[in-house]
Amino acid sequence: MKNPWIYRQTRDLLRGETPVEPTLSDRRDLIVEHFRLLMEQEESKIAMHKLRTFTGWYTHGLPGGKRLRALINFLHTAESFMWAVEEFFRQAPVAA
Repeated sequence: MKNPWIYRQTRDLLRGETPVEPTLSDRRDLIVEHFRLLMEQEESKIAMHKLRTFTGWYTHGLPGGKRLRALINFLHTAESFMWAVEEFFRQAPVAA
């Protein structure tokens, strides 16, 4: 679950290519899209619970990811969650 890009990476390996690691933009876009889909389909409280879990997986190993994961555990609105995610990626080191 921590690597939803595994299928793209497997395809690259099967083609004899070097698998590409997801960029910060890839990770951010995945969280935002996942967030949007969950908010369309789930009650807000359930969506927030799921988003905490998935965001934890998607930011695992990133510098500052632990801090974001700790912060989102205390957020209770979709707006505050999105602000925290956007702020995290805005401040993330480019090399991550």
